[in-house]
Amino acid sequence: MRSVVSFTLVCFLAAPGLLAQDDSLEGRARRYLIDLIRIQSINPPGNETPVAQYLKSVCDREGIPSELMGGDTSRLNFVARLKGDGSQRPLLLMAHSDVVPADRSQWTVDPFSAEERDGFIYGRGAQDDKCYIAAELSVLVELKRQGMPLRRDIILLAESDEETGSTGIQWMIANAFQKIDADFGLNEGGFAFDAAAGQRLFHVQTSEKIPSRITLTARGTAGHGSLPRPDNAVVRLARAIARLAEADQPVRMNTTTRRYFRMLAKLPDYRWLAPHVGKLETAPTA
Repeated sequence: MRSVVSFTLVCFLAAPGLLAQDDSLEGRARRYLIDLIRIQSINPPGNETPVAQYLKSVCDREGIPSELMGGDTSRLNFVARLKGDGSQRPLLLMAHSDVVPADRSQWTVDPFSAEERDGFIYGRGAQDDKCYIAAELSVLVELKRQGMPLRRDIILLAESDEETGSTGIQWMIANAFQKIDADFGLNEGGFAFDAAAGQRLFHVQTSEKIPSRITLTARGTAGHGSLPRPDNAVVRLARAIARLAEADQPVRMNTTTRRYFRMLAKLPDYRWLAPHVGKLETAPTA
């Protein structure tokens, strides 16, 4: 699986300015990204099916089995699969095909033109999240063309409606989970940047924030909103919410953050961090 991961990184770091006819791994990723940005899959309303159709057209040309799936014909998911020998469970490459709205007045370029300036491709979805679709699709095509022997199936999923309701992935889980069932998946999250001495750091995200919903019930005397009594239920509820907002939220290191800071402190740019890492482990100094 090292080859798959390295291919993915190359796609994200594709050199700018490559000719449109360039059929290298990087050139294809660049071309796919430009094509995808120009498909306006703004959510709401979404209309991600044209993205799925584009992906299928590429896979059809390359002989990669793929299909469009979903409960809404205008918002279909795309699933493609390269077969391995089955000795290991599949790897799932994920990305979402919708983008948030773009106010043209706030852009210096047409947000759906995929215009190139100073070595960068500008457009809605260039970072969130069509770059991932382009990179992963390019990887899939490369694996197919090379005929690389795989120990596990490689699945590419481009799901609809990530930005507002996640109905695309929910439909897949409820109706076609066997199509995406995998040992692990690679999705958006994390980033890369250049440190001193030409070192490039890859930040890999290992988990995602999730919402915590709390139901608060307050009891007290009734009272008109213009003259709230001290024991009014609404007043008590407001006090409770204020206390929650003001409560101390202690720092708790987990395995990922502990190792992250420890390794980061070894780099020349971040040696100043080393004496502070231990302080993150104790509540008074964290």
